[in-house]
Amino acid sequence: MVLWDFHRIRSELGPADWAVALGSYDTTVATEAAKLRLQGTVEKILFTGHFGNWTRGTFDNTEAETFAAIAVAEGVQSDDVFLEKDATNIGENIDFSKRILGNSVSVVFVAKPQTMKRCFATVMKKWTGIDVQFWHPVRHQMV
Repeated sequence: MVLWDFHRIRSELGPADWAVALGSYDTTVATEAAKLRLQGTVEKILFTGHFGNWTRGTFDNTEAETFAAIAVAEGVQSDDVFLEKDATNIGENIDFSKRILGNSVSVVFVAKPQTMKRCFATVMKKWTGIDVQFWHPVRHQMV
């Protein structure tokens, strides 16, 4: 639990232009991004991810496409969902999302709890100058 909690970063959320949801095997990231859109915290969602070690052969479509389908099934309008289907790691997730969205945005990054510190460090190195927040699905309560 100590190591798990060490990796978690979760912001106090305010409104943002975009949720950027990092692909993985963990589909609760897609559900969590959908919740942010449906409650009005974010205006649009960018799902990012190709295939990784855990999803190649597991998902029929890319991580981005798989997550987008989940969000639409949760009630998000397809016009509010965008895809980046080439990224294969967190560095590429950030680089490719930055190319799509530019620097004049506010972003909530949504990822697995255990990858939030890597996401944070990568964003701080590669995509400075944006209003940024971090969010992940809850796996357990702090004791």
